Amino acid sequence: MTKRGILILLAIIIAISGGIVLASAEDYTLFIDTSQNVLKNVPVKTDVKLIGNNAPAYQNVRIKVDVSGPGTPKLMATDSENIEWDIAQIGYWGPPEGFAVGGTFTNTTPVTATFPESGLYEIELSLINVTDGKTITSSKESIYVYKDQQELDDVLAGQNKVNNIVGNTSNIANSTNITNTNSQVNTNVVENLPQTGTSIGEYMTYAGIIVSICLVGYFITRNYRIKS
Repeated sequence: MTKRGILILLAIIIAISGGIVLASAEDYTLFIDTSQNVLKNVPVKTDVKLIGNNAPAYQNVRIKVDVSGPGTPKLMATDSENIEWDIAQIGYWGPPEGFAVGGTFTNTTPVTATFPESGLYEIELSLINVTDGKTITSSKESIYVYKDQQELDDVLAGQNKVNNIVGNTSNIANSTNITNTNSQVNTNVVENLPQTGTSIGEYMTYAGIIVSICLVGYFITRNYRIKS
């Protein structure tokens, strides 16, 4: 790659990174709660949440709903007039003219979802400004729908096996670390205790010196007497 190509690539990376930062600083957050396990043809209650954090005001917005997957689910929501709507079927939530939002708030819309087929679904929610058709914010959530309870149990059992393997591996690693630590401690054991005071060998040396001095003195005195 040429130097110019490298510079262009860096510019693209910086631009994308900047876009990501700006997108993460959105004043509006919109999402559907997908934390539950979902079974085929079993209704599940969830929430669509629209959150504003010191968000700019809009007078006419509504939520666009796009769903893809092996089937068309029912996403039933009830409006302020107690009329139930399938927002997956009509493709949006809110009156045609839109509704007003702004400031700091949390709007929670209860939704009952029923998926006719098992498999992976994607639900994209977009907050649209009705006045100019522009998207204010959006989110895409993935939902896996299990065929039945047996399939869900099998998946959970597989996850438990994986967790147990990971846990056992972690325990073995910890035991190995403890063994290595003990080995290091054992190699640092002091085999000879430090000595304090005068040892027996030193006493023997001193005694030998004293005896030698006495013998030398004895011979000197003896020679002196003989000469006299």
